[in-house]
Amino acid sequence: MLPSHPSRPRLFIPAGPCRRGLRDNRQRRGLLQAAGALLLVSMSACAAGPAATADAADGPARRAAVQALIDPPVCTADADCRTVAIGSKACGGPEAYLAWSTQRTDAKALESAVMAYGATRLESVAGGGRVSNCQVVTDPGAACLPTASGRACQLRPPRAAGSGPTQ
Repeated sequence: MLPSHPSRPRLFIPAGPCRRGLRDNRQRRGLLQAAGALLLVSMSACAAGPAATADAADGPARRAAVQALIDPPVCTADADCRTVAIGSKACGGPEAYLAWSTQRTDAKALESAVMAYGATRLESVAGGGRVSNCQVVTDPGAACLPTASGRACQLRPPRAAGSGPTQ
């Protein structure tokens, strides 16, 4: 039996589904810090009041600015195509990915517009008490595919279950 300090009683927490994966104090500390940061963000959004609502109303305009920088994503080869993560889910991570072309779009301007839209969405999610499905959205990649008006960068279609390599 391990000796315990007389002024600090030992707390026994049985291992179970709630404790699995949090056996290390660093993991627990990180989880508490993340929860504290989320609380701080939500409190600051509440304190901001009408200003946060005004920023959230800019969301569609900022999304349109991102789309205007991308359209049309013309290309000649797959090497011309890239993807960019946009938005912010309530659980974290991007809302979606968009395909863009290095031939048409300035990468720095796109990055700036995406960051502005992401900040707006994050404020909207934190201030509006929104929830999400917490589903991870993965980067599908982009390819230069034929369209009615030529070739354009498009997101790759999702792979069917079981079509990937086997291990």
